[in-house]
Amino acid sequence: MSPALCFPQARLLALLALSACLTACSSSDGPAPGSSAGVGGSSDASGAPDADASTEAAVPAPDAADDPVAEPVDLPDGTPVRQACTDAFGHGLTQKFGRLDGYLVSIVPPSSNHQCNADSDHVHLQVLMKSAVYDVAVNVADSSSAATPVKVSEIDAPRLNGQWEEGWHAGVTFDYVSDLHLHSPNFGPMDRAKLVQKLEDDLKDVNHISVYATAYGSEGVHLVHREHGGDDGAIVIRPLSAVPHVLAFCFADQGF
Repeated sequence: MSPALCFPQARLLALLALSACLTACSSSDGPAPGSSAGVGGSSDASGAPDADASTEAAVPAPDAADDPVAEPVDLPDGTPVRQACTDAFGHGLTQKFGRLDGYLVSIVPPSSNHQCNADSDHVHLQVLMKSAVYDVAVNVADSSSAATPVKVSEIDAPRLNGQWEEGWHAGVTFDYVSDLHLHSPNFGPMDRAKLVQKLEDDLKDVNHISVYATAYGSEGVHLVHREHGGDDGAIVIRPLSAVPHVLAFCFADQGF
């Protein structure tokens, strides 16, 4: 005899009806598999999310290591070392425009006696670079007219072109306009005596120094002022700082 015949007929019909009801209810609840409704909020007939439904995806915070603009490192300048000026210079420079990175060891004021490479129109800085001293001639008077003062500007320059590294770096470029956004109206005239005093005051505690200039030979540099074509000379103090300080120079007849 079939097992189904063990149940009364009425009870069997009731179970069949309940099963049909459960099947119908499950087919009408929720989206069909693969439907986007209910993911990230409800949707209308077009499939667009409701205006009040949150659809913002979780975006991880950027990793600091992925930031292409890292914060500059601010290192101390160190205690300056001064020594007697010398006429014995190194021979490690190439006769090009470049950046001399070293240690300021002597400041030679203008003089007509030519001792330590002195002359009347320049302050001569002596910079120790890789165990040899090099000469830096900085104009404090316009060589074409001693009565015409040199014009001076100075500016803090975060993220300055080039990081200090002891040595002579030929082939770099430096331009007041493109690198510092300085133009001739930003410069003011300063007579010889005042400029000599300013350089002595500004440089008295300097240890590390960078000088953009053109080598006149293997032993020294000059043209520490506005030139052209990315060959502008300048003195950079606190070059290890996050905000180096630049002394820039030009002449009265230069407009840029």
